[in-house]
Order: sequence, then structure tokens, then C-alpha cells
Amino acid sequence: MTASRAVLRALRLALARSAVEGFRLAVSVIGAKQAGRKAEDLTEGLDEGWLFLLVAAGEERLAAVALDPGLVSAVIQQQTIGEVLPDPPAPRPFTDTDAAIVAPLIDGMFARATELLEDPQDVALLSGYEYVSRAADLRAVSLALVQEAYGRYELTVELGGGARQGVAVLLLPDLSDDSDPGDSRNTPAEKRLAEAAGIMRAELNAVITRLQLPLAELSGLSAGDVLPLTGARLGQIDVLSIDRARVATGRLGQCGGMRALRLTGKSVSPSVSTKDAGTFVEHVANRVDPDKSESEPLEADASEAAHDVLVSEMSVSELGQDDLDSIGTDQLAEKISELSGLPVTRSSS
Repeated sequence: MTASRAVLRALRLALARSAVEGFRLAVSVIGAKQAGRKAEDLTEGLDEGWLFLLVAAGEERLAAVALDPGLVSAVIQQQTIGEVLPDPPAPRPFTDTDAAIVAPLIDGMFARATELLEDPQDVALLSGYEYVSRAADLRAVSLALVQEAYGRYELTVELGGGARQGVAVLLLPDLSDDSDPGDSRNTPAEKRLAEAAGIMRAELNAVITRLQLPLAELSGLSAGDVLPLTGARLGQIDVLSIDRARVATGRLGQCGGMRALRLTGKSVSPSVSTKDAGTFVEHVANRVDPDKSESEPLEADASEAAHDVLVSEMSVSELGQDDLDSIGTDQLAEKISELSGLPVTRSSS
């Protein structure tokens, strides 16, 4: 019998709180998944170079927690030097001393997780576990865990504010012995998909425009400096994945009193031209109506900036290159004003 998703959520929160409150170590769970396993498949995917802790709840229930070297070394570094180094740890065999240093993190996680659960069956699944000993290798883990059905909970974490990543795998015995967690034929497809995907974080970045600056100018920037957003269009925002690849385009607006982005398509938007710097137009925020539930384009926010872009496009499309080379700046300004419908003030020659 696979536990409810509430158990996985409680473990995620409890691990982060145990690290912060017990070790002053910043931990963020960026991935989590759970699945049912038979005893013979329990250690699949684990590596011999991990640290294996045996935890027990009374005399009848014995479980195991596997921690990868990245997580173990981060906890030890935080305890010894007060910070997590970004360099990956060198491979080495773990000892009982390593287990004793890391054990309070796991004990605190179980204690806090039971406090976050409400269902009595979920509470019973996690309650009472404490560290008892270290298992030397995967074979020792397999020999210690003799129950037929187990739940496997895998947590992927960021450590020290993103300095490093680590993995913790919990192997907990099910409360019921008559279940068959390895048989997924009677499990709904939605549940199997949820177990496989787990809880993952997807980061997307919305890019309004791009600027190219000389290194000297970039180095000299300070608070209060103004950068003109040349060619910025709130109706054509690039949406980038975590690897900076364009995945979609969108339109900036408002939803529920917050800034929102409505996706408009998957087409790749053209590159933003930064050759000519335009006049900076101060952004004037619209009054937000929290009762509105649909995204509203921010037309008023960028009306002047969008108008400048429109005027530039019209002038290029209407005037040929020869015309641009032959006329003066005053004539060009009059032509642009005429095309855009603005009042024309002709200078006396």
C-alpha cells in the first residue's frame, strides 16, 4: 500500500526545517517522488558510495535512509567550517562518525514530519523513527529490511543557497502486509504518473528586452542609473527555460492583482535591436483591481514606448534608403510625424 501524497509533502517540509533549525543549513527541496517497492527491488538505483543509516520505530519496524556524498559532505562542512563549499566532494568511505554527525538531521526530519500530518495512518507511518546504526553497504541494507512491501521516498535538494545539490532516499516499511506495491496494473494512470513525476520545480524567465553594453559602461553602473529599454514590447515577451532557450512568447498583463504573463504562442520572437538608444519613458503603474480574474494587457503602461517603436517602424517602411540618405534630420522628423498622425511643426528655412 503506497502512502498518500501528504506524507511526501510532509517529508519535504520537515527535511528543510530540520536542516535550518538544527544545523543552520539552507536546504531547498527541488524534486520529490514516491513509489511502492518490493523488498527485492528496494536498493535499485542506489550507489555503494552513499551513506546508509538504519532507523527504527520500536522493535518491529526497521527502515533505512540513503544519503549521497553531496548531501553528507554539505552537512559535515556546515557543522565544521560553517559553510558549504561548491566543489564536489572527493570519494571516500563513510564511517560511523559521519553517520553520527548526520543522524540528527534525519531524526529531526521524522519528528517534524509527524507534526505536519493529520491523517492517523500517515502519522503512524512516520512516527517513532530514530537512528540506530550505520549499514556498511547495500547488501547490509537488503539483509536488514526483510518486510515484503516498502515505500520509497526520494528527495532532491539544493544546499547552502544553491552551492550544491544532494539526494536523500527513504525506504520505509508499509503498515499493511497484504498490499502488492510492485503491481501497478490496478493503479489509475493518473496516480502512476504522479508517482513517476513527483513534485518538481520548473523555472521560466520572462524577458522584456535585451541590451548590449560596453564592458566599461557595465562596470560603471550604480544605483540610480537609467537604462533605456529600446524596442521593448509588452505584447511580445520571450519566455526562456532554465537553460536560456526560448520556449514560448507571451503578453504581459495583470491577473488577480498581480503581474501575469499570458502565453500567445511557441514561435520564436525576433531579436531585439539595440543599435539605437531611444528616449527613456518612465513606467507609470496602472491601478490594480484585485477583483478582475482575467489577464489585462498593460496598454497604458507602455503606450508612449510602444508609440515610439511604431513610429520608427513606419518611417523605415515608408521611406526608402535613398530618401533617408538625402533628407536632413528636420525633414525626417517632419516625415515621421506626418506618417504617425502627429501635428507637424515645420521649421522656417
